[in-house]
Amino acid sequence: MSSQRNTRYIYAGHDDWIDVYPGNIGTDFCYRLLDPIQIADGDRWSIAISDISFSAPLKQPVYICCDTCAVSQTGRKMLPILRQLIDSPTRHFTFDRLEYRPLTKGYIDSIRIYLTDELERNTSLYSLTLKCALHIRRDTPWNV
Repeated sequence: MSSQRNTRYIYAGHDDWIDVYPGNIGTDFCYRLLDPIQIADGDRWSIAISDISFSAPLKQPVYICCDTCAVSQTGRKMLPILRQLIDSPTRHFTFDRLEYRPLTKGYIDSIRIYLTDELERNTSLYSLTLKCALHIRRDTPWNV
């Protein structure tokens, strides 16, 4: 990692980098890291989502996906899922237990966060906007 830190939190919103990524929408956006992560050979890093807020309650189950994490199988699809959320009247989720996923890229200068459903048809989610907190850490024998 370029700054030699073993952990960091990222607070990302859909409109934080709209000038750099004009195609960003509320539920599918890229977020640029001011301090890119360089993962050395042999190191393992992982990512988890610690909380997320929506502009409106969810009306269907969704997957929160991230382009830097390992893929998981859901039905007949392979998706880079950080977390699954079931429909809920609440607009904010804080996760007491973080579910870490391995990072799959050796150099990370941006992160794409997006929502999708089981069939990868997130058109009904387009009217939502979101903000989230991510935790990225270097894996050690004590935290894996």
